[in-house]
Amino acid sequence: MEAQSLTASALLLVLACSVPATAAPSDDPDVARARQSIERFAKDPFEQRAREAALRALGRIGGREAAEVVATVMDDPFVHLRDHAVSALIAMCRGPRAVESIAWITKVALVDRRRAALRRGAATALGIVGHADGVRALGAAVAKENDAGVLVALADALGRGMDDDGATSLAMRLASKDPDVVGAAARALGRTRAKGDATAALLEPILAHGHASARVGAIDGLSIASPEVLATHLDTLVIDKAIEPRIATCDGLALLGTKAIGTLASLLDDASWRVRVAAYEAAISIWSKDVIPLLIERSRTEAGRLQADAFRALRTITGADVGPDSDLWNAWWKAKGAALDLGPRPAIDRYGRIRRAAPSGASFDPTKTAAFFRLPIHSKRLAFVFDFSGSMRDPVEGGGSGTKAELARLEFARVMAGLSNDQFFDLFIHRYPSVFPPAPLLTRALGALAPGGDASARKAIGWLSKEEPKGWGAFYDALVAIAADELDTIVLLSDGVPSRGTYDRDFRLIPEFVKANRFRRVAVDTVLVGRTGSDRTFLSDLADATGGRFQDATERAHGK
Repeated sequence: MEAQSLTASALLLVLACSVPATAAPSDDPDVARARQSIERFAKDPFEQRAREAALRALGRIGGREAAEVVATVMDDPFVHLRDHAVSALIAMCRGPRAVESIAWITKVALVDRRRAALRRGAATALGIVGHADGVRALGAAVAKENDAGVLVALADALGRGMDDDGATSLAMRLASKDPDVVGAAARALGRTRAKGDATAALLEPILAHGHASARVGAIDGLSIASPEVLATHLDTLVIDKAIEPRIATCDGLALLGTKAIGTLASLLDDASWRVRVAAYEAAISIWSKDVIPLLIERSRTEAGRLQADAFRALRTITGADVGPDSDLWNAWWKAKGAALDLGPRPAIDRYGRIRRAAPSGASFDPTKTAAFFRLPIHSKRLAFVFDFSGSMRDPVEGGGSGTKAELARLEFARVMAGLSNDQFFDLFIHRYPSVFPPAPLLTRALGALAPGGDASARKAIGWLSKEEPKGWGAFYDALVAIAADELDTIVLLSDGVPSRGTYDRDFRLIPEFVKANRFRRVAVDTVLVGRTGSDRTFLSDLADATGGRFQDATERAHGK
């Protein structure tokens, strides 16, 4: 009897750890209705709102049966639903059946060996919730996991808080053969373990790792756990052969304060424009008037977007609006510098940055600078990205005439007339067609960045004239793909929050793009042609989080 009992228990455990591709019918009528909606509309592009609502309902219900249904969506062809599924798990862990939900996630989802996507989603949810049982399970999972992507997710989750067992498991992963795992483990240990020699002793050797992603993780971790140890390596870090550690060094300088100004001077003179953009951010974060002469000097040698960044950093730090002229700034500094009081540093936003000064009216001369809906085009290498989803067929809201798409075409023709031959550009449209399986499509007018001028303008304008608004708005994936090109600015025109793509909600899309864009440092200028309210807030926040600028297109339509 004892042997039979053990065999039965083992069989039950195997069954419990197997999540079916389709959840079993539920005794709970609310769960059954949600499951039916998710399955019934699985291939209908026009009914994904119903599936999103079903996931929200399951999140409110919680419990094992609801979680099993959510698990079936973790690798859904409509990729935005995967992120909604993680949100449903988070809601369950905070709801009335939290104990049951957390138990299922830790004992089933987190250890399902067949589905890495489910394990990643479970790790993310448990990390955000931060329940003690979940934290223990995350640490245990690190010790047993073999998938690099899941290990990074586990480390990121533990970076929100871990116990001693989790720290021990992550410390073991510092010897991983995968540099992304090493970097993620180092970053998490630095963020969550007690500051001091013990953490520094773990992370400091990783600064000499052979892969940049591992070195970045060590820099990130040390900048929080032991900035004084990081400071002893700055001379080496600023000449790292890869730009990623140099950018990570910029990101960590704010915690060193005025002690970092000598290092900042070197980074402001870096050969990579991407590193210099990060150094401008660092200059603002350090918040010392000692950085002002450094920025003035850099403004003399920069061009295009980088020069505009230097002047904008000066406006942000000083509160003055001297204009886009290095000599004027130098004269202002000589007159005002000795008595200048910057006051307390503004609060850091959720993206780790100080909100920049609004674009200066003095920096825009329409006779010298091309502009798109009065947004000056400073960049020498840029991409226009238009959201030409079906809603762009709608009339311009709040005044003006014609459709949103017609307004976009008209303004694009205007800006083409003002681009100079040394400004290289291309025009992209990203769509999510109403088909199954989903087939997102990114198309471009010119095929490569091309110089401004009549030939490129005619080709781009002609191409846009044939593009009709249709499909669903989705641009997270487009922004990531386009930012990988050799450009420094994206000008995104949209009528608001998207409804498709890997991330379709503002509170998820913005931080995830900031993360993806960290080592590209592409600024996203945003132009709203549509509603106000949440759409305006979303596009304004996206611009600010990336060092870009926001413009309301209807101001031009209203003659403002």
